[in-house]
Amino acid sequence: MKKIMNYISLIIYYAIGNKIPNKFGGVKFRRILVKNIFKECGKNVNISENVYFGTGKNIVLYNNAGIGSGTKIFGNGNVTIGSHVTMGPEVMIITGDHKIEWCENGEKINSIIISNVKIGSHSYIGARVTILQGVTIGEKSIVGACSLVNKNVDVSSLFAGVPAKKIKDI
Repeated sequence: MKKIMNYISLIIYYAIGNKIPNKFGGVKFRRILVKNIFKECGKNVNISENVYFGTGKNIVLYNNAGIGSGTKIFGNGNVTIGSHVTMGPEVMIITGDHKIEWCENGEKINSIIISNVKIGSHSYIGARVTILQGVTIGEKSIVGACSLVNKNVDVSSLFAGVPAKKIKDI
């Protein structure tokens, strides 16, 4: 029964749920749907419009966390978003990659790499940040807008840039 509810919720989410503006009840409607979609979903979560997360089966979203409009979550790795996390619009979280290797006979082999992403509680992710596979963003941290996060972010710190570098402790 849970699997059926998951599929129905996914269909409704992508057909109409992710298009309803926040001011017309979209947040509440999406909150109901993602409780059936995500691996785990806390209370009072905020999913803005046009958020893409594939099947959502690998996402854990804790209490009072928010995902900004136009955010995209790709790959098969687990994504854990802590409580009271705020994300700006159009964030990209990528949990997969591929490694291209060439055989001696000239054939190309694509090896798929899947790694988890974790965003610690009380963190802020600015607009258009890209978070790559295997990254952990520490609690109470800030990632500046348009940054590329390819390494772990320290607890209580400000990171920004391409690639993101530590600016200061906060």
